[in-house]
Amino acid sequence: LRCPVTLRKGEFIDTYRGEIISVAESDRRGAKRSPDEANYFFNFDKFCEAEMIMKSEFVENFPDEVEEYQHKINLGEASTEFKDGEEWWENPEYVEYEYVCDGMYVGSPTRFMNHSCEPNCRLFTVSYNHADTNLYDLAFFTLEDIPAGTELTFDYKDEDDRTVITDEQARQVQETKGYMPQKCLCGTAECRRYFFN
Repeated sequence: LRCPVTLRKGEFIDTYRGEIISVAESDRRGAKRSPDEANYFFNFDKFCEAEMIMKSEFVENFPDEVEEYQHKINLGEASTEFKDGEEWWENPEYVEYEYVCDGMYVGSPTRFMNHSCEPNCRLFTVSYNHADTNLYDLAFFTLEDIPAGTELTFDYKDEDDRTVITDEQARQVQETKGYMPQKCLCGTAECRRYFFN
């Protein structure tokens, strides 16, 4: 997606639009789509607790659950991960998100914005007049002045989840989770190589 006019830093572009569906429905639709087909799903997970937290954070915040969790790990009933030199445990406060926005058939032009590890736009969540805090708008703003004709890009990953994934780590994800992380094609100097692990 390219902008036809020059945009100034901080300028509102548009919102991401589509059908608001349940996670179960997005799983059903996703299973029907081929791996080569474009994916316009946007998870409404911005206000969810992280699925995994550092072990040190777990120990500090849930001291009464440490011994039981360690026992579950030993039995293979709970998972642990190692990344960035830290051990990560499942977050007891994690609750899966409820909604997904599917822009496949109904949506705004922003569904065609590509990922970049050095984007010129950023996504912000905007919540107002909703009784359900899991529903909100997804609004795009420019991070810099953008000349007319320039491709508009944003980082598909949140700021707190921008880990570099090596080829070996991507293969491990495929072996353990059954899918290969998406290869990044942005080609920027700061490219993280993969996303959605």
